[in-house]
Amino acid sequence: MDLFEDDKRLFLKPVLAFADCLMGAFVAGPCGCIRCLDDDGSQKGYTHLHTVDIGGGVFKRRFAVSTYSDVRGALAKAWESFYKTVLPEGGRADMSAIAAFVQGSAARRIELVLYAAGVVKDVDGAPHFMAGEV
Repeated sequence: MDLFEDDKRLFLKPVLAFADCLMGAFVAGPCGCIRCLDDDGSQKGYTHLHTVDIGGGVFKRRFAVSTYSDVRGALAKAWESFYKTVLPEGGRADMSAIAAFVQGSAARRIELVLYAAGVVKDVDGAPHFMAGEV
């Protein structure tokens, strides 16, 4: 492969769909749900953050499209398409292996989305895949 040639696997449909999943999980602007409006945007006591800062911008989570099953499913399809192996069900998550098939602005959202959806959690200070409802 030429040094300046893009890896063709980056353009496979499941890989692009995972990048879309990452980008669609959070959209511009603060959360406007009743709970956030009633609390003037305070998220104290929230189990899952509704509004986050990404690269200096304010973004709200779209819970309907960023569930465990949505994100895990998109990641599993992209992983299998890119690596031709099955995504591990549990154990340590190789974040650099995931980052290898995510380009551009979506790459900055990998950890945020995987942690927010519960696909990955820290165990002894290292990211691990979590089994959840599929």
